[in-house]
Amino acid sequence: GSSEILVNLIDDEKQNHLLRSIEVAGQSQLALVNDILDMSKIESGKFNIDENPYDLNHLITNIKQIFSVHSQDAGLQLKIIQQIKPDFQLIGDKQRIEQVLINLLGNAIKFTEKGTIVLTISSHQNRLLFSVQDSGIGIPREVRSQLFQRFQQADQSISRRFGGSGLGLYVSHSLVGMMQGSIDVESVEGVGSTFTINLP
Repeated sequence: GSSEILVNLIDDEKQNHLLRSIEVAGQSQLALVNDILDMSKIESGKFNIDENPYDLNHLITNIKQIFSVHSQDAGLQLKIIQQIKPDFQLIGDKQRIEQVLINLLGNAIKFTEKGTIVLTISSHQNRLLFSVQDSGIGIPREVRSQLFQRFQQADQSISRRFGGSGLGLYVSHSLVGMMQGSIDVESVEGVGSTFTINLP
């Protein structure tokens, strides 16, 4: 929070670059702590999903605000395609849906050097679909079945090259399952990946 305030107060480009590095590092540490806490609560059976009315348009606006600058800093284009625009509230856990989307979009940006990240929101047979598509490094077919296990990444070089704990997808998969949904992944190495969330 302090680094965000300082970025707006200081005009020096070099100092701003350092401040943004501090900000990103702080966000990464916070995400790691939150993932560990969530994993502990999930495995102890003490994690609760709250079902309340929420505004889908507001959720998408929040996601756009979070990632518009992040994607620009990474030299990527972020597209949000909203094929469903309900004029009514949905029922679900808005905070946890946002958490999963933040994880998937963060991964998409992390593993994409150039190109576009596309978030598509649609519906099918009373199901809400979120699709996150990237033009990144892709995922080998032989390791896709392990992606949603805790502390698991595609291979050891991923952790050395990109960092990360291997907890984000495990927590996301668990949260979506607790919301009576599913996550599917399609990927081609060197072309990109698409993660699709399917929720009631």
